[in-house]
Amino acid sequence: MAAMTVRRWWIAGAGIIVVALVVVIAIIFSGTTGPSGPESTAPIPSASRTASASSTPKASATPGATSTSPRTTAAPPASASPAPASSPAKGKAEQVLAAMTLEQKVGQVLMVSSPVTGPDADSLYALDTLYVGNVFMKGRSTAGQAVIADEVSAITRHVSGDRTQGVRPFVATDQEGGFVQIMRGPGFTDIPQAIEQSQLPVPELLQEATTWGEQLSTVGVNVNLAPVLDTVPSAAFAPQNPPIGAFGREYGYTPAQVSSHGLAFAKGMASAGVDATAKHFPGLGRVTANTDVAAGVVDDITVRNDPFVQPVKDAVAAGVPWLMMSNASYPKIDPSAMAPF
Repeated sequence: MAAMTVRRWWIAGAGIIVVALVVVIAIIFSGTTGPSGPESTAPIPSASRTASASSTPKASATPGATSTSPRTTAAPPASASPAPASSPAKGKAEQVLAAMTLEQKVGQVLMVSSPVTGPDADSLYALDTLYVGNVFMKGRSTAGQAVIADEVSAITRHVSGDRTQGVRPFVATDQEGGFVQIMRGPGFTDIPQAIEQSQLPVPELLQEATTWGEQLSTVGVNVNLAPVLDTVPSAAFAPQNPPIGAFGREYGYTPAQVSSHGLAFAKGMASAGVDATAKHFPGLGRVTANTDVAAGVVDDITVRNDPFVQPVKDAVAAGVPWLMMSNASYPKIDPSAMAPF
């Protein structure tokens, strides 16, 4: 790729999010041209869409975090049966991949952010000029389903089939509930904070999350950057935990509680045809600074195989297909690099 092209990609970088290095076949499985197929709508668990905690990170649409999407090399749950190697979907995926240029392949692991209230110049430049294949709807809107659906449709029309070989884009947003809900207004439920969701029986939360996912699917969103699977140690510590506990984003104060209710949310999304995202691996529940607004955030407690990481492990085993990385450092896991690296 020419140096000028690379330089201009960085110029547009204010709106570009690198979507974790994905085997392009996995992206194509989410839908080639035309309506989404079984691979993009199947409830979890699904062997073909299992996320891996060791996947290469990508810069997240949410400040202070990095997310990853599935690799086809991730190990499926033991109980799942792998898809036949000669399946028609795989054959089509391989054909589309083989026809892609290097620029088109790179574009499939990029996601550009665009305001949910309408695109800005940076978003349009990236989508109209570069090979970006995916979109994140950012900001806040209370305009409701009809207006937001029009905005999503308008921006995704800028994902050029000529530059993506006709592969459908991932369209993501951040719809956790509570303080983190990008899409509101007529047609959208005001989703409660995760700590309030955790008071519901698991079957009821699953049903509610299915409804919330259907609301996203209706406007053209197929990836939700939720649920939060960070475990905050206690209600007493929560106010000292700026990114999670201070905003009621946790599903409880034990890994078991976080896992049961966080996965109910994820499964509800999957039932509605929306991919969920487990975040923020390996955990922000014990930090005392917010990676959204502070640099050099350190968790000096979490270790490899830490019990507090269990909810993410459970999510991977259940087939949750996206993983968002924390931007903190974990010296007891790796003293030389922050989590995404």
